[in-house]
Amino acid sequence: MDGPAERTTHNRIAEGAVVSGGVVQAGTFTGQVHFHYRGRTAPLDLLTLRRWIDRIAADHRERAEADRGHAERVSSVRAALDDEAAEEQRDVVRRLLVAGVCGYLAHAGDEPPPRLPEQVLLDVVVFALWPVVTARKLPRDWQGQLAEITSPRLAALVERTRRSGGAAEEFARAVARRSLYPAMSALFDDLADPRRGGALLTSMALVGGLPKPSTGHARTVLSWVVGVAGGAAALAAVLDRESHVQQMFEEAVTDLPDGSSAIDATEVLSDFLDGLFD
Repeated sequence: MDGPAERTTHNRIAEGAVVSGGVVQAGTFTGQVHFHYRGRTAPLDLLTLRRWIDRIAADHRERAEADRGHAERVSSVRAALDDEAAEEQRDVVRRLLVAGVCGYLAHAGDEPPPRLPEQVLLDVVVFALWPVVTARKLPRDWQGQLAEITSPRLAALVERTRRSGGAAEEFARAVARRSLYPAMSALFDDLADPRRGGALLTSMALVGGLPKPSTGHARTVLSWVVGVAGGAAALAAVLDRESHVQQMFEEAVTDLPDGSSAIDATEVLSDFLDGLFD
């Protein structure tokens, strides 16, 4: 008797990609995108994120050059992870997203290379959203906040997953069925703006021991995320004008305020490498 048929799902991470079981086989890049979000590869839960932020905040306070502004912003991100307090806090969704992004990047180095850019982009979206998915209490308008920072479709998916209590792997598959690039471009645009998520991202990254983010516009945040998680090789692949990731992201950012500015691949790669050795 034959076993259950393996699920196949069209995937929007890369053109022509098909999900079969736990792996995406994509014709436009070499390698596999995995959906094995278990154990060490699972998105960080709220308790793990709280403990990590408590540790990096304590380390920061002990430094002679401790920055009060960074400490206050890290403290505000930490407060958003407290279930009893988060419901009434301003900007809680943005702070949860920043916690998820930085928590992912801080632990991405634990995974063996190479890291495909497509894998990094799926991972960062799943890890960024997971604190919102799993938070016990959120403000009444949380879905509208999330829709503004990412996209209405992604916010609706998070709302459905919160209600159903789906696992991370199931959530990642649902994320991958959608075109990630418009939501990612909106998220990275938010994280590039110091008046929105940019200041939080910078403080969390520096206190957490990550290279200083390249902010300014969505493209540079994309490059920073891929570079930190995937290394210089993955970053160089993303910056290749012929790459699928570059082309799709370029299309997505055309509707953003900074959409007309082109990315200087040589300068971005140089800045990233310089940041690793600061």
